[in-house]
Amino acid sequence: MKKILLIIVGVLIIFGFYSKNEVLRIRVLANSNSEYDQRIKKEVVKIVQNEFKNILKDVKNINEAREQISSNLDNVSNKIDTFLTTNNVSYKSKSNFGLNYFPAKKYKGKNYSEGYYESVLITLGNGEGDNWWCILFPSVCLNGKENVKYKSFLETIVNKILK
Repeated sequence: MKKILLIIVGVLIIFGFYSKNEVLRIRVLANSNSEYDQRIKKEVVKIVQNEFKNILKDVKNINEAREQISSNLDNVSNKIDTFLTTNNVSYKSKSNFGLNYFPAKKYKGKNYSEGYYESVLITLGNGEGDNWWCILFPSVCLNGKENVKYKSFLETIVNKILK
């Protein structure tokens, strides 16, 4: 029973650490909802995930994440535009890091409120298509090991409490 309580407290601590002001999102808006533009968006998402995975791999806190994103956003934008040009896509991208609008979304049983969030927004062409978004920091969408980080963190807290 004591372990279960400690785990619950640990989970609450984790969610307390990452309030709305300590989470950075990323959003990629497709040019349109055509099959072609949605395929282009998916390829851009792969580029973005790979780039930010490398940029944020050693980041320990929100301020470091902000600094790394700001310092590297032009490079990420250039890689996206190089991809678009190489693939003869007729439009370019626009990138912004700041407060950007996100519509309400339900994902894996959790409701995310609409509003303005500190985020990277990448708009492809007219940006009139469906979007892809996720939590950029702390990393939720950059690789498959994010849950391990949280588990390890929770495990560390629980082990310290038990000792």
